[in-house]
This record gives sequence, C-alpha cells and structure tokens, in this order.
Amino acid sequence: MFVIDGYAGWDPEFQKKCRIICSRPYHALFIKQMLIRDNEKSLEDSFKNGPDFTVINGGEYYADPNTEDMSSRTSIAVNFKQKEMVILGS
Repeated sequence: MFVIDGYAGWDPEFQKKCRIICSRPYHALFIKQMLIRDNEKSLEDSFKNGPDFTVINGGEYYADPNTEDMSSRTSIAVNFKQKEMVILGS
C-alpha cells in the first residue's frame, strides 16, 4: 500500500490537503507528481487533523457490471459529503 499526502491547488487560500491511498506503485508515482509536495515534518503537522479529501484507488479490483446502474468494470464514485473518492478498475 502506498499513501501519498500532498496539496491540490496552487493558491494557499484555496489549497486542499489530499491523501491518496493506492496499491500500485505507478499510481503512487503519478499522483506524487500531480500534487504539491512538502517536507515530511510540514506534512505531518498539516495532516495531524486528517486530510480535506481522500482518494482510495483500488484499480486492480473491478466493479461488478451486474450491479444495478453499473454498465462497466470501471467505477469512480465520489462522495462530497464525506470528502472521499473510490476508483475501481483502472
């Protein structure tokens, strides 16, 4: 498992703390390049109350196309209330 913490958004006033959890190293490398990084101490201090948004990338697991309203083995589900996203099948 790879856990990548970083910031989304350039402007500090609107920046979001994001935590990405994935099991494939190339997904971790990709998102590490996409997010704004900081040193470990700053990230630890900033994330002590948790992230603003969490993405769980289970790309090696597929969605069940037999599930109601599911027409593909790929699924991206976003819950803005809980500030979470789950990615399957990519």
